[in-house]
Amino acid sequence: MTRDDVAQAIFGSFDGVVSVIGVMVALLARPTPIIVEAAVGLAAASAVGMAAGEYLGDASRNFRRAAVMGVATVVGTMCPVVPFMVLAKDAAIIVAVVLVVVISLAIAHARVQVAAGRAYAETFGVLFVAAGVTALVSWLTGSA
Repeated sequence: MTRDDVAQAIFGSFDGVVSVIGVMVALLARPTPIIVEAAVGLAAASAVGMAAGEYLGDASRNFRRAAVMGVATVVGTMCPVVPFMVLAKDAAIIVAVVLVVVISLAIAHARVQVAAGRAYAETFGVLFVAAGVTALVSWLTGSA
């Protein structure tokens, strides 16, 4: 993997994780099949959108960069969802949280251009803000 591939993978996977956390937080009160269906739909739409955006936004129209972005987005989106496909809801929540923490640690670690403490603080800060905003919006709209 090139340094550029790593940058695209960080961007795509973190976008996927943050997006799916929002959907999952909003839908935790719903039955598990609804959570899985929404998250899988999000994974497909996000992957296509992120890959297309990367391709169209890159003046060189680099297909490899777009593919890395799309695949990373699917991986980031689906990792927290897979436990809901194979485990009971309570266990799935715990495993999903652990997976999100592990993915976020890996992303922060891979952000070599930023000092380590700052990389971890920014990565987890964005993740917590996204989850908090989603929980707040869900509560305000009555969907939680």
